[in-house]
Amino acid sequence: MGVGGRCRVRGRIGSTLRLVGRGRSDDERLQLWIDDFHLLAQLVYTVFMRREIFEELDDALVRNGGAHTSILCDSFLRPMYAESQATLLRRLGDNDPDSRSFRRLLLDMQAHSHLLTRERYVGFYLRDDGEGADSLEERMWLQRAHDAFDRMAGTGEAHIPAERLAEHLAALDADLRTVKRFVDRRVAHFDRRSGDMTWGDLNAAMESIEKHLEVIGSILTASTHLARPAIQGDWKAPLRVPVFRRSPESLGWIALNRPPSFS
Repeated sequence: MGVGGRCRVRGRIGSTLRLVGRGRSDDERLQLWIDDFHLLAQLVYTVFMRREIFEELDDALVRNGGAHTSILCDSFLRPMYAESQATLLRRLGDNDPDSRSFRRLLLDMQAHSHLLTRERYVGFYLRDDGEGADSLEERMWLQRAHDAFDRMAGTGEAHIPAERLAEHLAALDADLRTVKRFVDRRVAHFDRRSGDMTWGDLNAAMESIEKHLEVIGSILTASTHLARPAIQGDWKAPLRVPVFRRSPESLGWIALNRPPSFS
C-alpha cells in the first residue's frame, strides 16, 4: 500500500488550526480535506489488494478445484468478492452529509475552491527553510509546480475553478452509477427493479476510482498516490500446507449426503 510522489513534497500547511464561531477556519478545512482523503485512499488500496488476492485464489481454485469449482467459486468466492468490492466503491460515492466519501469531499472542495490556490500548491515544491531559492534547481522545481497547476486549473488561474471540480464530481457519479445501483438494489435490498452488474462493470469502476484517487490527491497534496498495493509478506504461505486437518469422512460429509433419519 505504498504512496509515491512524482514531485518533492516539501511544503506544509503550517498555521495552527482554530475554530471560528461554529464554522471552520481555512486551515482547518484544508487539513480536514487532507485527513479525509488519506482515510478514503486506504479504502481504495483495500479494493486493489482484495482484487489481487481474489484473482490469485480464483485462478488456483479453477485449476485445482475440479468438480467442486462451481461450489467454491460460483456459489461462494465470486459473489462474496463482487458484493464486498461493490460496497466499498459505493461508499466512495455516497452522498449522505455525514459520510466520508470522495463525493462529499469533492462537493466541499467545490464549495470552497478558493482555498485551493496556486500559491498553496506551489508551496509543496519549495524548501521549508527557504535556502537556495534562487538556485537553478529550485527554479526548475518552481516551474514544474506552475506547469502542474496549470494542467489542473487552467493556464494562469489563481485557484482551482469550481467548474473543474464539478466536472470531476460528475465523472465520479457516472463511473460509480452501476455499482451504486447494484449495491442498493441487490446487496442492501432485493429490489424488483433491475440492478444487475457485470464483471466488466465492476472492473471499470475500480479502474476509474484509481484515476479519481490520483486527481484528488494531486490537488490536495501535490503528489501521486498509487492505488496498486505491494502486499507485504507471503500471504499464500498458509495455503501451502494442508488446510483442513480432518478428512471428509471424519466430518461426516458422506452421511450428510444421505436423507436425514429421525428413527
